[in-house]
Amino acid sequence: MILLATFLLLFQDPASETGDYTNRISRKLSPGANIRVVADSDLRAGTLPGGESYVSTGLFARVQNEAEWAGVIAHQLAHSAAGTDCIRYVHIGRHDTEQQNDREHEAAADKIAIRMLAKAGYQPMAMLDFFSRYRREGKDLPKACSARDLLMEKLEMEDTDHPLTDAVLNTPEFERVHPVVR
Repeated sequence: MILLATFLLLFQDPASETGDYTNRISRKLSPGANIRVVADSDLRAGTLPGGESYVSTGLFARVQNEAEWAGVIAHQLAHSAAGTDCIRYVHIGRHDTEQQNDREHEAAADKIAIRMLAKAGYQPMAMLDFFSRYRREGKDLPKACSARDLLMEKLEMEDTDHPLTDAVLNTPEFERVHPVVR
């Protein structure tokens, strides 16, 4: 954990345009929330002891629209609020006994994030689209991020009535900020 905290201190750029943009989205999702954006080409997200969350510029470079980015942020904020680890971006071996809890924590964070996205006016399906694409491209992902789980969440969402008629998928601000990171 000390190594991670050192990493964040070395690579964070709190004054960056991407960081400011990300925090405007995080406050739409959860008033008072802040997420630190770190300069790292790997796909990383996490929460430090005390609840401070971070996401990498590598993750930001991989999203295709603002709703996907809001989904990543909402998912991380849900983990932070619940005090659980986000293992979706962890590329290490895990014990079988941890996998059931991991699955439950990921599913719970997804459900909370979906509510946050809908309340903020974002297209919630975009989060699942990003995670599905990430899952298909990933080579060494934890079993807690199974394609079946994502499919079941998507089917559950499609089966419900969503009050959103004009959900936000993208904004001009995303189109302006996103190319800077790529």
